[in-house]
Amino acid sequence: MRRIIICDDNEADRKHIREVCEKYFASIYEQIEIKEFKSGQELLRQPMEATVIFLDIEMKKMTGIDVKNILGARANEVPIVFLTNYKEYMSRAFGKNVYGYMDKPADAQQIYKILTQILDEERDSERITVKKLDGDCLTIPTDRIYYIEGKRRYSIVYTAEGSYMMRKPLREWIEELPPDEWAQAQKSYLVNLREITGTHGEIQLRCGKIIPIGGIYRKEFFEKYDRYADKRWRFQ
Repeated sequence: MRRIIICDDNEADRKHIREVCEKYFASIYEQIEIKEFKSGQELLRQPMEATVIFLDIEMKKMTGIDVKNILGARANEVPIVFLTNYKEYMSRAFGKNVYGYMDKPADAQQIYKILTQILDEERDSERITVKKLDGDCLTIPTDRIYYIEGKRRYSIVYTAEGSYMMRKPLREWIEELPPDEWAQAQKSYLVNLREITGTHGEIQLRCGKIIPIGGIYRKEFFEKYDRYADKRWRFQ
């Protein structure tokens, strides 16, 4: 479950951000936990594992910029989106993990756009390490995998760089990879939904591979693909 942090000393502003986030993540079929804080001090006492921090700049005692600097000193890399009514702070609100700067009240479409950007970048950076048959380990970005073919206790991973056989059954891939981005098309095929270019009775992949959809997998496959397509394009 994703964790969203909102730190703002204005209750109405927190409520607005919370409602927009709830609507966004409900629309892409993801569950979230939202944690609200009224001050930077309160926020810094909590674990900083989160998808994003919506952070008010102008707060009493400790500003959002102070919080950003402390998090930076702790090597915390959670994306930060600043909220403020004061444009004069903008020049000091930049930083490695600052993904956006929004005037209050934050526009819902602007929040949708920045959340989509954060999730896309997070997804693009996901990597898995696998062990090939020769014993060598290989780290593969998941967005570079087209599809995976299962062969009993083994599997062949087809990527943009080539194909690799390894001692790992398909069921373990199904358990490991994000279920909202991968779907089983047949008993022996697991497909990266990002790589699909057409589904006219069979799956056409960007790499040119065509995979027929097995009858018992058809309903679940298209349910997953429809959710994925809706999630992918709703806020583009």
